[in-house]
Amino acid sequence: LEAYFRPLIDAQWQSLADGKTPTAAVFVVEDEEGTFLGQGGALAVEGSPGGFEIGFQLPKSAWRRGVGTRLAKFLTAWAIHSHGAHRIQLPGRQRGFPGHSAKARSAARRPAAGIPAQG
Repeated sequence: LEAYFRPLIDAQWQSLADGKTPTAAVFVVEDEEGTFLGQGGALAVEGSPGGFEIGFQLPKSAWRRGVGTRLAKFLTAWAIHSHGAHRIQLPGRQRGFPGHSAKARSAARRPAAGIPAQG
């Protein structure tokens, strides 16, 4: 996870230090009591204008509670509304990256904000 999220976090801090809107962002998800439910990130895909990749990680305690689906929808909406993204992709299922369930991938493909699904 460090290999995936660390570059996003570093890029986010650098953009903020430069007074720019980050093209990559990392978000932490907690419930009302402050319990950690996961983290997710979104980044612009180099060489693909309007393309964003989203990814997330959830602890087992957050599985099967709709957290991944809601996080995929949030990350998609962030990319669309903050940067005008018109294509969202998720990396392939990776060992140690359980947040990429088929259900979450399906949620990320659904049309959001009037933008038709692709792929």
